[in-house]
Amino acid sequence: MADDVIFGREGDNLIPLAAAPYDAEEVLQQLVEDHPQLLGGAQMNRSDPRRFALVKREAPVFSVNNGDIIDISSLGQVTLSPA
Repeated sequence: MADDVIFGREGDNLIPLAAAPYDAEEVLQQLVEDHPQLLGGAQMNRSDPRRFALVKREAPVFSVNNGDIIDISSLGQVTLSPA
């Protein structure tokens, strides 16, 4: 995954963005809900990237505290994402 880089655009220039903690969990959850492609399905399989659909936010999950975001993939696999 070291070769994966995310860029921002500034005019005609692409600027590499550094990873940083996200302090506003509610904002991050809303971003993932609105844009599930942020979950990076291409990192799991580049030739057939997984696509996700939101099932529920902050859902109680048996034997786990809470799932911040629960999605189901295009393959029918459930994904629990902590935000």
